[in-house]
Amino acid sequence: MNVDQMPFKGGEGVRITSDLERGAVSRTQWNDFAGQMLAVSPDNLMGRIFGDLRPQPVMIKAVAARRAGVKVGILSDSVGFAPWDLYDGYELERLYDVVVISEHHLLCKPDPELFEITLKLVDLPTPECVFADDTLACTRAAEKPGITGVHNEDPAQTVNTLSQLLGTDLTTA
Repeated sequence: MNVDQMPFKGGEGVRITSDLERGAVSRTQWNDFAGQMLAVSPDNLMGRIFGDLRPQPVMIKAVAARRAGVKVGILSDSVGFAPWDLYDGYELERLYDVVVISEHHLLCKPDPELFEITLKLVDLPTPECVFADDTLACTRAAEKPGITGVHNEDPAQTVNTLSQLLGTDLTTA
């Protein structure tokens, strides 16, 4: 079941998920709410939902841009860090020049302030920045300050688009 199919997609479910992404509620609170709405055990519910989540291999190749001299950052909405950490084992600080996790800033995408924080940390002129995301609303929000947005609907196509925009072949990494 993906998030769009969850019975609490609207209203209170959207609010509590946004609160989780901003760090305003704990994973336990989210698990309790979602467990009740889905009529399942709340025990480590988020971990059970995302436990098998792995990055798309073709997207991992995009980190090749960093080896080609392109600054690479990650801007991700948080799903909480305890009792299970989605980011554990990926060595984000080693792979990326800039790592922005929404909870650390008490914000979530598509909040414009989160993009401004990321732009400041990446320390590049806005027109030189590209943002790829699987949510169209977030891509459009990134475009408002002048970032080039790429809506990721197909990872292979996204990597091809990024290769063209960045002037380096990310498919041969």
